Amino acid sequence: MFIHRQNALQWKQEYIHNRPWYIQFLFKTSGFANPFVNHYCYFIHEPVYIVLGGIEMELLLWTIIAGIIFYFIKEKFFSHSPSETASAAVVMAYGIFIMGALHELPFPSRIYQLLSIFLILCWITIGSSYLNVAAHKEKRSDHFKNSMQIFAVGTWIAGTSVTGVVVANRLPEFSILAYVMGFIALFLWVFYVVIIMKRFVYIWKQEKFQHVHGSVLLSTVSTESLVVLFSTLFGDQIPGFVYLFFISLGVVFYIIGFIYIARRYMNSKVQDIKKDWPNTNCIIHGAMSITGLASTLSDVVPGPYILFIWFWVLIWYVAVEIIEIYRAWVRIRDLGFEEGIGSYNVTQWSRNFTFGMLYAFTLSFDATELPWVTASILPSIRVFILIAGAWIILFFIIYESILFVKGKSLLNKKNLVTE
Repeated sequence: MFIHRQNALQWKQEYIHNRPWYIQFLFKTSGFANPFVNHYCYFIHEPVYIVLGGIEMELLLWTIIAGIIFYFIKEKFFSHSPSETASAAVVMAYGIFIMGALHELPFPSRIYQLLSIFLILCWITIGSSYLNVAAHKEKRSDHFKNSMQIFAVGTWIAGTSVTGVVVANRLPEFSILAYVMGFIALFLWVFYVVIIMKRFVYIWKQEKFQHVHGSVLLSTVSTESLVVLFSTLFGDQIPGFVYLFFISLGVVFYIIGFIYIARRYMNSKVQDIKKDWPNTNCIIHGAMSITGLASTLSDVVPGPYILFIWFWVLIWYVAVEIIEIYRAWVRIRDLGFEEGIGSYNVTQWSRNFTFGMLYAFTLSFDATELPWVTASILPSIRVFILIAGAWIILFFIIYESILFVKGKSLLNKKNLVTE
């Protein structure tokens, strides 16, 4: 069950009152005593846990079990090749699912924490792969091969930020890790912004619009993800104008990216929708969803503007997904089900992320205080998204995970044959 943070803290403090002083000290310095963690935390009110440094022994046991399971998964699916540039999109998709839609699904309470632990392990695995590549100069250029691939580095930042939010909300015992992730995300973002601004100028001057797609909007996603993470960790400890600066910068990146995508499709007709409409174009609505989420969590953007963002997201969600449904039909018709929509590509995770982000954004605000909103069908649309959306997102997460396992298994078999 969900209980308010203060109630959880009060119960914990009573529980450890008669414990040795060093246990009490460890508890006070642990995540549950951290005032910057989000206002609510998941906690099971049963006095059967042994508190050790603020970490429940049952949670520690689950962490060990999750680590062992993930080790075998890693050896099976992650050990044979370095992670692709956009691989952190996996972390983004699962992270936003845990943050939002998972709340509405009838799963046992420990599933939340178990999935959060898996998310951390996945982040560490993919991150270590990136570090390994960074240590080898000859491999480093693989992530910067063309003018668009560099934008996919934004998944590293957004994936780190989303994981940090999940840790802060779901595993407050490990809240120090969330702060470390915040520092890493900010550090990466500084270098990322310098590079992509040069790339924006290059695309404009050279008129290289023919290859532009939704990945360019990861500039917005990465920027807004910092606001989501730091507003979760620090709240109003950070001045509002700082949040507003990052939100505004993300909107500027969105406008530039949107214009570039529009230029591409205005300058050249879609000859083959199977090739000319990439999976990443769903970020057209996903980038504004995270902008809306950042606006609500930071509490620096007025309600009417947030509602406008939501309208924009809904309009482009419908438009883009109609195109996606048509493209899926064409792919099945021309390529068959297996190759059409039954094969794995890392960019497919962008759809899971954008669906989950729309859900999280919709969950984060309530505009019923505006009379004209209450009198419209908007509350019904919002309720539908929150009820049906959770199951739709779960379906796509499971389906994409199956494709991932199948795709990695085939890749491993090919590697074994070539060896």
